[in-house]
Amino acid sequence: MDAKIGAYGALPSAELPTTTTRQAPRRERLACLRPAHVAAGLVAIAACAALAERARKFLAQPPAPPVCDWRAPDYAIVGGGPAGSVVASRLAKDGQHCVLILEAGGPYRGNPDFGEAWDLGEIKETDRTKNPAPTDVPRMWSDVSRVDNLRWPITSAVVAKMVGGCGAMNAMIYLRGLPYDVARWNVSRWSWSGVSSAYARFERRLDTRGRVARRGGGPQRGWAGPLATRRAPLYEQDALAQAFLETCQAAGHTLVTDFNAQTSRGNVAGPYHFNIDERGRRASAYASLLEPIQNAPNVKVITRATARRLRKDHGRGVGVEYVLEGDDDAVVVRPRRGVALAAGALNTPRLLLASDLGGHRVGQNLHDHPVVPLKLRLSTEAFYRTPGPFAAFSENGAETLWASPGTSVGAFLRSSKCEENAPADLQLTLFAPGQEEPHVDEVLADKEKSREFFVKRDALVTVALLRPQARHAVELNVSDPYGPPLIRRGPQDPTWYQPPRCPESFCRTDTAWVEDSDAAVLLEGIDFVARLTETPPLNGAVDVVDKPPPTDDTARLAWVRARALTNSHWVGTAAMGDRKDDVVDGDLRLRDEPSVVVADASAIPAIPNGNVHTTVLVVAARAAEALLRIRR
Repeated sequence: MDAKIGAYGALPSAELPTTTTRQAPRRERLACLRPAHVAAGLVAIAACAALAERARKFLAQPPAPPVCDWRAPDYAIVGGGPAGSVVASRLAKDGQHCVLILEAGGPYRGNPDFGEAWDLGEIKETDRTKNPAPTDVPRMWSDVSRVDNLRWPITSAVVAKMVGGCGAMNAMIYLRGLPYDVARWNVSRWSWSGVSSAYARFERRLDTRGRVARRGGGPQRGWAGPLATRRAPLYEQDALAQAFLETCQAAGHTLVTDFNAQTSRGNVAGPYHFNIDERGRRASAYASLLEPIQNAPNVKVITRATARRLRKDHGRGVGVEYVLEGDDDAVVVRPRRGVALAAGALNTPRLLLASDLGGHRVGQNLHDHPVVPLKLRLSTEAFYRTPGPFAAFSENGAETLWASPGTSVGAFLRSSKCEENAPADLQLTLFAPGQEEPHVDEVLADKEKSREFFVKRDALVTVALLRPQARHAVELNVSDPYGPPLIRRGPQDPTWYQPPRCPESFCRTDTAWVEDSDAAVLLEGIDFVARLTETPPLNGAVDVVDKPPPTDDTARLAWVRARALTNSHWVGTAAMGDRKDDVVDGDLRLRDEPSVVVADASAIPAIPNGNVHTTVLVVAARAAEALLRIRR
């Protein structure tokens, strides 16, 4: 059949018009239409519209949720903390994937392990929450962190064991990483522009009154994300905090209102931003992302379920073996698409070691922000009085209890050892009287004595090292391979895979292992704090209670090593990289089993310049996207 070629291809000649006829003018054609014709046309149009509307409604209806087999879900997530919450939220978003979360600890709400930490009496029932938990109250974070049943029994570490993880019991400081940090990772597919955008997608920036802030505030600062961030509402009323900032300014620091608006931090001081929501409650990743969906038909959270190992079944993917608390019988789930490890930088490598997965670098490169606490004695109590949480509640109302985390301001400091064009390598954080970090419990073996470490007139400044040289390792406990791991401390050496037993003097639970070079940098921060107390307006009103020796360098370094504590900002034990022997690649997939991703701080190869929680969320988001690309 012959065809003529038109603009849209070939048409059979039989379908082309064979004659040409003159059509009547448009006015004549319209005049020929009878009312009945018009009515019939309108009816047809209405019928078509009705059909279109029915089709639209049909298509708009969400598909029916899947019927989930929880022995074979689409995805299994080990750990219900910040990383696990991010991954679960992303995987379950479309309602079509069955997502199982295994959490070794108890629930976020109604957890009997809280014990005496939840003794708020009549203020349990407030208009701020219908079902409060101790973790909702920012001022209680340090009390919750001290409850033994909510912590893993790991030597020299404060590791949360509950739904919400460390995000349910940290100080809630929201601090972005820096371009410098991403450059240090030196991993393809990771760039500052991508990381910065990921931070912004999480952020819902509030003003100090809990209202959504206006756009702006620095490079790509987010304002419409799920995770609320705000300055401590009462920091401007804290006389000690204000005096600290003024003194830092007098010492040469630049005052800023938002550390996160900077892409490089030198000698700066200012208020912290915190994960505190519109109602003054903790805005953890769990509360913001996982809790709203955990009762969805395609999501299941199993608490008190401890993962023992991963089981690689040839031809059937990777299964997760776990046991329920009080039950010796192991249960195995076999996800159809993939597994996310979100158990933290200590338990994730333990799982990999027990499963013979990840290669020879698993457990290596463990590092932290070692921190030295300095007790400050306030000699002018009447002026610098900062009420404790319950006194503040009785005097100032619920806003103090629910919205103040007990710390509000801090500073960053470049030491003389800091590399040129590098950000600050020291972080100072001021804690109000009566509100100390939980790590201080490790200063003394006797917990009752450690609770007496501070009196009512004492405050605290912590000096944290942001880029430590010391590297440690996580090892299996051979006597209990499925139990808590061991931490072995040793020298920095990229070829060091079998660490020696740590010296007895550095094996105590109350100290962090720091290199002499680390101790030297910490000393500069400690000396800076001492100078602050001699500078107006702090001079004469604040004294450092315990100081290092003034001259003997050996004694000064020993003083720091004896007082340096672990900060539990652990990272690096399943580090990502481009080398074939790196544990995970740039998409967080295990090199030897790409259906398994590491979604937590284990994957961070070099610790960020500040609190790590925010960067963990970005890592988890990348891991979730990698899982979604798996097709089976």
